[in-house]
Amino acid sequence: SPVARPSQTIGCTVDVKHTTYGNSGSSSSSLKGDSERDFFVELWDVSGHERYKDCRSLFYSQINGVIFVHDLSQRRTKTSLQKWAAEIAATGTFSAPLGSGGPGGLPVPYIVIGNKADIVAKEGTRGSSGNLVDVARQWVEKQGLLPSSEELPLTESFPGGGGLVAVSVST
Repeated sequence: SPVARPSQTIGCTVDVKHTTYGNSGSSSSSLKGDSERDFFVELWDVSGHERYKDCRSLFYSQINGVIFVHDLSQRRTKTSLQKWAAEIAATGTFSAPLGSGGPGGLPVPYIVIGNKADIVAKEGTRGSSGNLVDVARQWVEKQGLLPSSEELPLTESFPGGGGLVAVSVST
């Protein structure tokens, strides 16, 4: 269920979710292995902040997939996606690596989620990280000299993201 006001991740938050997958009514005509099975999904929400870089790698063990979440109102989090992927690929171990790597050499399936879409929509403009480059880009966009990045396809937001799944959610 959605959380109205989720708390900010400080370091790491770990959660285990239980889910049941498959058909509940197993019959003789069912495919082998088509019966209901229980799965426990362990989720590690690790902070992308630079001060936690040294301890994040402790959680990069036996990875099956990665969900990247970035803040649509803070451009710097979007530009950090490639760096985060490379960090995980370089320091992680993977349960079933894919034949070809994704962004940053990431050898497992991944999803990119942009959150806080409601904040960006309320402001009417894309948020700024407060750095000079973002402020300058917003000024240039307002002058009509450069199209807003909001018009760019989301699938191109992660360099080399040919198989990228991008989702935008509200807080």
